[in-house]
Amino acid sequence: MQNRSFRLDPAKYLELSGQYGWKLYSHLSERIEDRKMLSEIYEKGMERFCELAETCEDPDVLENLLADAAEYACEGLKKPEGPLNPAKTKPRKGSGFGFWLAFTALLLLNLACLWVILGILMDMGILPEIDLGYSWAQNTVMPWLGQLFGN
Repeated sequence: MQNRSFRLDPAKYLELSGQYGWKLYSHLSERIEDRKMLSEIYEKGMERFCELAETCEDPDVLENLLADAAEYACEGLKKPEGPLNPAKTKPRKGSGFGFWLAFTALLLLNLACLWVILGILMDMGILPEIDLGYSWAQNTVMPWLGQLFGN
C-alpha cells in the first residue's frame, strides 16, 4: 500500500472498505444495535483503519489494525452486559423435581402398556403363556375396577 492520504484517494478507501469493511461492520454490530449509530461508528472506524493501514503492507498486521480500529471507534460506548443474544440463553427453572416426576410417571405408564401388550400377545397365542401377575390382577384389580365403574 502506498503512503498516500486515503482522504485524498477515494479509490484506495473503497478498496480497503471492500476488502475489510464487512469484518469491521460485523465486529461493530456485535456491540451496537442502533443502525444509525452503527453507520456513524463504522465510518469513524474505517477512517481510523485507513490511517493505520497507510504505514503497513503485511496482511496479518492489517487484521490486527482492523481490530484496533474497531476498538478505537467504539471508545466511549458502554459495553453490553450479559450475553450478546439473550434469546439463546435459557434460564434454569427450579431443581428439576417436575422433570423427574414426569419422567417417572411416563416410565411407569410405558411399563404398564408393555405389560398389557404382552398379556394380549399371550392370549392370542403369539407368545408362550407366562404368568407375569395377570392372575393377581384378575383377582384383585378387575373386581375393584368393576366396582368403580359399576359393571
